[in-house]
Amino acid sequence: MKLINLTPHTINIIDKINLSIGPSGKSLRVSQEMNPVKETDGVTFYKSTYGQLEMIDNDTKKVVSSELPPMGADTIYIVSGQCLEALKGVRSDFASPGELVRDDKGQPVGCKGLRIS
Repeated sequence: MKLINLTPHTINIIDKINLSIGPSGKSLRVSQEMNPVKETDGVTFYKSTYGQLEMIDNDTKKVVSSELPPMGADTIYIVSGQCLEALKGVRSDFASPGELVRDDKGQPVGCKGLRIS
């Protein structure tokens, strides 16, 4: 299986194996609009609406494509949890970091596997 990291951060998987996956140089991002749906006892509840997915260059932060990367045999693209939600029902070759693993000071150091939608 080939894992391609479409985030600007190294992904450290701490599971049955330890694996670090560096950024690919491009990141997938999506805009999000928060729409209020109700208010109860002074607390507003929102529902997310996602916009278009865009591939950006990690160095320049400029949009390089509005196309998703091509599907490949045994290839999984690692994206943010927000992008994974926006891709739900679109394609099955995307995953996001799983449950956070924290050090003794409570700082995130990795994740337990990958989450799929």
